Amino acid sequence: MIELAYDGFCVDCMAYGRRYLENNRPLSADYLSNFAILADARASNHAEGYEPNAAIDGNMYSEWYSQQVPPQWIEVNLQEERTITAIELRINQEPEAGATTHTIWGKGATGDFVELHILSEHTEAGQWLYYEPDEPWSDIQYIRVETTDSPSEVAWYEVRVLGYGN
Repeated sequence: MIELAYDGFCVDCMAYGRRYLENNRPLSADYLSNFAILADARASNHAEGYEPNAAIDGNMYSEWYSQQVPPQWIEVNLQEERTITAIELRINQEPEAGATTHTIWGKGATGDFVELHILSEHTEAGQWLYYEPDEPWSDIQYIRVETTDSPSEVAWYEVRVLGYGN
């Protein structure tokens, strides 16, 4: 017998879907701390109710939604300089999948942003994008993810900035 939570939603189906989404991503060997969680975020634009901090709250069902086509960016202030070992990004790309380009920028407490990496591939809603540099990025306080090409308006479910430490 299928247990219904409310209005026809299957509890087991929802739990299975959540487990799939949370585990269907690569895990960093250095996944010790997500420095972005509950840090501070700002963005080029956002729709009402879809603020930038929703992309760093640890909830993979909330999102930052720019309500604009590229170029758009989201920026995370890690509050202090960190050593970054990996970036994980969960994209929301609706209504259509397609080729996207995202530039990851970083900077310390002062100075200008420096290009750290470009992700360019075919993506779709709910997909995790992952990048682990050959050598960790040191002395980074601000990470900016700038989407420069996408068939859809720019939105992220989750932005994770990973590394060692607290």
